[in-house]
Amino acid sequence: MYNFLNNFPKSKGIYLVIFILMNTAVILGVNLLFQIPSWKPFFENKLFFISFGAFIYALWLIFIFALLKKAGLTFQNLTLTPLHLKQALTGASLLFILLNILFIFFAHNIGKGFSVSGKFNSLSATTQTLGVFVFNILPGAFIEELSFRAFLLPQLYLIFNAKLKSPSISIILAILVSTFIFGISHIPRDLLRFDSNFINFWNNSGYLFTNSVVYSVIFLLTRNIWFTVFCHAFFNFSIVVIASESSSGFFSLVFGVALALLWRRMFPVKPLQ
Repeated sequence: MYNFLNNFPKSKGIYLVIFILMNTAVILGVNLLFQIPSWKPFFENKLFFISFGAFIYALWLIFIFALLKKAGLTFQNLTLTPLHLKQALTGASLLFILLNILFIFFAHNIGKGFSVSGKFNSLSATTQTLGVFVFNILPGAFIEELSFRAFLLPQLYLIFNAKLKSPSISIILAILVSTFIFGISHIPRDLLRFDSNFINFWNNSGYLFTNSVVYSVIFLLTRNIWFTVFCHAFFNFSIVVIASESSSGFFSLVFGVALALLWRRMFPVKPLQ
């Protein structure tokens, strides 16, 4: 893990500042649009909502990749190669199967029998579910993980380690600081789109902190940002086929960490040497 981080190309500090400001500005701008009364009917239309999200994410990704290229980073550095994607798809498929097996177990033991989730109980529901997941949830998770885990986390580690000369302390600080910035970037969303009373804001901040730390651990264990993206997306959007009283989000993180710990056995060839 430390070799992976130490071999990561160090970028200029200005790129980190641009990255942080850009993420906050985009989130603020998009969420301001949700506050415009004349736009609300459009956002209530699922097709418009998905199309609008895909458009914003496409522009956002173009800017991010342009910035990363300017910073001297490659797909190999960011763990975005076809090999990484192949490994992540295998891990994500296993994660998806484990989640559904878990909910089958729950359904059997609580005596309610098996039932299909409302997101998959018809062709139209399935199409809508997959559309939202592929064009909205997955791109959002990809952008956040690419920004905060694949780019910001290693850069912060390099900065701290250059000063402290202690890899273990540096990685802890890098996780905490990147998590703090991750939480700060979500404040515009929390204040504009969700109930902004103190208790809910505090709870949301707690979820963000915990999730960000877990995503960081998964990324560092696997050195695979694609798999981290899938764990993030599964948490954000319950996509299990078997209905359950329980949310799949918590279990996606638990199984995600478990698979990350087994990653070396699953994929003995390390992505980066």
